[in-house]
Amino acid sequence: MGNKYAVLIGVEESADLTPCLYAADELRTLSAGLETAGVPNGRQTVLLGPTATKATVESRFRKLNKSLTADDDIWFVFAGPAFSEKGRGYLACADTLADDPEETALAIADVFAALTETGAAPRFFLDASDLDEHELNKLFPAKGSGACLTSCDPNQSSHAAGGRRLWLQVVAEALAGRAPEALSDGTMTAGSLHDWVTAELPRAIRKAISTPRKQTPQRYGPAAAVLAEVKAAAKKPTARLDLKQLKRIVFRGESRAKVKSLAGFQKSFRLPDAATPSAQKLINRWATDDLKAEVEEKYSAFREHLGFKRKDLESNVSGDGLAFIRGPAFDYTVSVSIDPAEPTEVVWRREVSQVSDPAVLRSDGFKAAFGGALDTLQFDFEKPINIEALVDRIEDDAMPGVKVRVTSDASACEMTVQGFSGSVHVERATLRIEGRPGTSPDSLVEQFFAFQSRFGGKKGLPAIGG
Repeated sequence: MGNKYAVLIGVEESADLTPCLYAADELRTLSAGLETAGVPNGRQTVLLGPTATKATVESRFRKLNKSLTADDDIWFVFAGPAFSEKGRGYLACADTLADDPEETALAIADVFAALTETGAAPRFFLDASDLDEHELNKLFPAKGSGACLTSCDPNQSSHAAGGRRLWLQVVAEALAGRAPEALSDGTMTAGSLHDWVTAELPRAIRKAISTPRKQTPQRYGPAAAVLAEVKAAAKKPTARLDLKQLKRIVFRGESRAKVKSLAGFQKSFRLPDAATPSAQKLINRWATDDLKAEVEEKYSAFREHLGFKRKDLESNVSGDGLAFIRGPAFDYTVSVSIDPAEPTEVVWRREVSQVSDPAVLRSDGFKAAFGGALDTLQFDFEKPINIEALVDRIEDDAMPGVKVRVTSDASACEMTVQGFSGSVHVERATLRIEGRPGTSPDSLVEQFFAFQSRFGGKKGLPAIGG
């Protein structure tokens, strides 16, 4: 088996032809992918922008032919303007002249002849429009040894957006081993790569362009032509989070009660008829004894069930409808506020936050201290969650029993998992697990771990996105 060599040429502007945006940057990225596919950097010739003149390209071809043998593969990758004249396709160079294009551009047939002079097997990748498909079929016959993949039908244009050339981006992902579907038993052939790119490119285009034009990749030559032995890369942790990314872990619970039920309310008092600041002040005053009772009850529960010492706990009941207990493993907060939708009712909110020891969340003592008062487990993150990657991962893996709903702008999604009594809500900076009313804290934690393991995470944190 011989060696693999590559020539990469990127021309963004030439003569008066349609520009090829981002060609240089995209080929730098693809160059790294070629290394994974068995073309080391030392056997790559990369000519980008102003350096890609016709004279320079032809000079490099001559030097390369001194190294090529009949056992070698030669990759030729071009991204740039192109045109056809009289049945011949031409690839523009940096110095192609508008008034003499045929003489100052690279004829595809000449490139093919120069690179296969020694019998090396050609592997052409052309991100260009306006080529002559009859010529390409002749150069790369179905029963030949060479293969050519192009970004689009000759009459179409190749999409570029977000600083990327989308066809080359998808090809580079496959070469880098991040597309197992592009392999056949670990081998990448012209057919397997083309089939995967044809399926994946529309998805990449839809993500980048709101109203795309049709783009149909083409393949010339035998589908069985072997391109490379590519080892599938480990899945990128694009949808993973770790403890360092966590800003807050919060248990929450809400309940409603009548204003009349507050300890400080008397029969002679008038019920609020609107959620005004003055009405909230009344609620704060009427609920003071209730807040004190709540703090006393939880203070005793923490000492009894969790073993906290007196010196470990700090408590306070403020005059603004809020009370808290600070402990060694978490903080507990309880608040009361008037219900805007029904001013004769109040909303009690209980929250466990600032969790410094996640293990305590699964303890029997935590369950005994809170019972069914907490029915929501929420994670807030410093870094935004990549919801697009999360949803794509779920849908591509097609896990049984998992359903996902996502907003059209991918700003939020909701998941349900078979055997999980609640639901998982994900927004850019938040993951929220909601159980049914009365769900115990340890049940929420168990459901969280079950959800996490389903998505390939490790105990302690979810494998979802960043």
